[in-house]
Amino acid sequence: MMITENDATLAEVVKKHIIFTLASCGGNRTHAARILGISLRCLRDKLRGYETAGVWITPARPSRSGTQLGGSAVCR
Repeated sequence: MMITENDATLAEVVKKHIIFTLASCGGNRTHAARILGISLRCLRDKLRGYETAGVWITPARPSRSGTQLGGSAVCR
């Protein structure tokens, strides 16, 4: 197998996976961290690093019913 310049770096793959998982959890960082198998602190640190690099991850907003958008059922 040959690696080309079009291949993603490990850091890019990790970032995309974290963002996808967080979106799948409706922005619920606790659930996303559990699914990813990392601590909530580690996830927060990664997200802060992405924001510093210019990738803005919007936090989940409460819906009118008081639960987070997307609900935690997506992550169970």
